[in-house]
Amino acid sequence: MNNSYKSNKMSGSFALAPLLVLAGGISALAQESPQVLVHGAPVSNNPSEAEVTDPLHDLKEAFFEAQLPAEQLKALGLLQSVIYEGNLSSEITMDGLHFLGHSYYGLGEWDTALETFGQMAANPDAREETLDALRMVGQIELLGHGNLQAAELAYREVIERSWTRVNTATSSLQVLALEQEAATQLAGMMLKSGRYTEAMAFADQALANARENSDLDAVESLSLIMARATSALGMHADSRSWFAAVSTSKRAEGDASWIQLERELAHALPTVDETIAVLASIWQSEGLLDEPGYYVAAHELSGLLLETGQELAAIEVLDSIAKDLGSRFAGVGENISRSTVNIIHEDTLLTLAMESEALGDIRGQHAYLREFVTLFPTSPRLDHAQEHIPALRELLNRR
Repeated sequence: MNNSYKSNKMSGSFALAPLLVLAGGISALAQESPQVLVHGAPVSNNPSEAEVTDPLHDLKEAFFEAQLPAEQLKALGLLQSVIYEGNLSSEITMDGLHFLGHSYYGLGEWDTALETFGQMAANPDAREETLDALRMVGQIELLGHGNLQAAELAYREVIERSWTRVNTATSSLQVLALEQEAATQLAGMMLKSGRYTEAMAFADQALANARENSDLDAVESLSLIMARATSALGMHADSRSWFAAVSTSKRAEGDASWIQLERELAHALPTVDETIAVLASIWQSEGLLDEPGYYVAAHELSGLLLETGQELAAIEVLDSIAKDLGSRFAGVGENISRSTVNIIHEDTLLTLAMESEALGDIRGQHAYLREFVTLFPTSPRLDHAQEHIPALRELLNRR
């Protein structure tokens, strides 16, 4: 399609589209030429302000009034033909394309949306609609196509044109927000691709805007990118500071978010002792017993304690896991979190049985295996547990 936009000014009233919708729906509209739909004879002597200022208003309303996706797509096709053939001004054309792109995107027609936003992005200006179109090109390329290179180019273009607006003193909050989002997306992409220094640079750039705009959610997300990037670069002191900054807000969001963050911090630390200390702080925290993530952290803690020869400390943690899970999650639920907790519970009971055996505690070993068999009769490890119980029972009877 032609990327040059016609600039003829519009005049007159534009209330023909709703009349045709009432008379015959989208099909009636489709029979009219783009020029008739835009320039058609007025049906009212008092057109609304929206109709006067936006000659595409009624066509947009036809889209919203359509009930089925097929009708909506037909309405968008009609709007598209009017945009390209209706001799509209550049400003109205860009506004119409903007509406068209987001509408196609909302209907899941991502390729058509990408083509539409690409038409807009071809204009070398820095108006908000163009910057948003570039942002959407990046988003569709990233999420829809997995094309990281194309997404990166689009996001970089948003930032470059945003700076043009800033430097010419015609910036707006919307432009700054678009720049911030583009920098945030770039920072995340760089982080995932291992370009940690670049991730930090873009995150730092976006943080300045986010703080200025008091966008706390963005500050949190960007601080987490900084935490992960500095950790990957071995800047552990900086990483701990960034994690600590995020930790406060995560705790305010809820226990689950905080536990997940603290676990990430724990495994990003350079030494096992530091990892153990953070996981232990989770295990020792109060009010977390109903959070599945709490048991994941405690299970990780027990494993590290066993690996470092701290068997008695590990048994203490494992015993607490078994008791707390026995009264909360045992054998319950089919969703992912409950299934994960069940696996942890199974492994905890079997590990406690093994450690009891190492300590010569036959009664404890027998009790843990019996509990395992009772709670998890469908476990793939059931046979392993059952084969030991008769011999242990015989030993206990001899005492």
